[in-house]
Amino acid sequence: MGGFAKQSAAAYLDLGPFVSSADGKTRLTSLSLLQADVRLSKNGGTMAAKSHASACSHLSAGVYRCPLNATDFNTPGRLRVEAVHASALAVWETITVLPANIYDSLIGGTDTIEVDLTHVLGVLQTTSLNHIRTNTSAIAAKLPSKSYLAGTNNSDGDVQASEMTGNFPGSVASVTGAVGSVTGNVGGNVAGSVGSVVTKTDFELTAAYDAAKTAAQRSALSAVAAKLDSVKIDTSAVAAVDFGALTSAIASMDTAALSELTEVLGSLDTSALASLPTAQQIRAEMETAGSKLERVHRRLFGKVTMTSGVLRVYDDTGALVVTTQILNDDGTTQTQGAAT
Repeated sequence: MGGFAKQSAAAYLDLGPFVSSADGKTRLTSLSLLQADVRLSKNGGTMAAKSHASACSHLSAGVYRCPLNATDFNTPGRLRVEAVHASALAVWETITVLPANIYDSLIGGTDTIEVDLTHVLGVLQTTSLNHIRTNTSAIAAKLPSKSYLAGTNNSDGDVQASEMTGNFPGSVASVTGAVGSVTGNVGGNVAGSVGSVVTKTDFELTAAYDAAKTAAQRSALSAVAAKLDSVKIDTSAVAAVDFGALTSAIASMDTAALSELTEVLGSLDTSALASLPTAQQIRAEMETAGSKLERVHRRLFGKVTMTSGVLRVYDDTGALVVTTQILNDDGTTQTQGAAT
């Protein structure tokens, strides 16, 4: 059965089934099909061994997969492949080698067929096509789309008013003449009469816009009035304060006591106050292993046991003894020895 291959691209070709030359039906699955056993003819040319050096490998039920390289497929057109072995009947396959663009377009689906117009009515059009291409580019540079033109008076590339029939989406440098409507922002000045202008709040500059503007102003004034009412309330509270009584209370304060307090505060030894440890320093001392504060903290709040006259203080884990003290009692006085 014929098939297609891509020009100058390596591929595998399945040949078979190979059957016994003795009975013509037994499928052979262990043949050794070497490079010389597979021969090619390109477009009716002389048969020659395939270029790919690898042998064919059995695939299934007497069908063998034969590798072919880019040289084997370098000629577009008809390619006949024959495989001959002494133990089997000959097997052959005819396939069509297609140029890469055609194969990728029709078979692979990854490309499109190139179609170039070179003749019109049998006449070569290379010069004329270049001329058309140049002029088309010039026209396209001036016209956004031919769908906006009703007439054909456009030889200079400018769009005439009589040639405009629909909407024109996009930016326009300038417009001379009447404009039915404009939707969007206008960057420059508008010279002439304007039927109506719609604001960003969707109100036209008419009585409706004036009413909306007045309502907005009224709302703003209402907010100011509410603030003034709050100020009135605060002012009333201030007015209710008995400033006379407050002044009298201040005047009746014992100035002598205040003076004595000032003298006491002034006599404080500020250097002694400065030498007192801070809370951070006290905490650091308590957290320093082996410090006196740390030992006192463990003795008062940690694990402590007393067995056979020995007082033991443990670390934070409650497993390791950090200090011990010997306890003696002579019947009159109970003595607690120094910690070690």
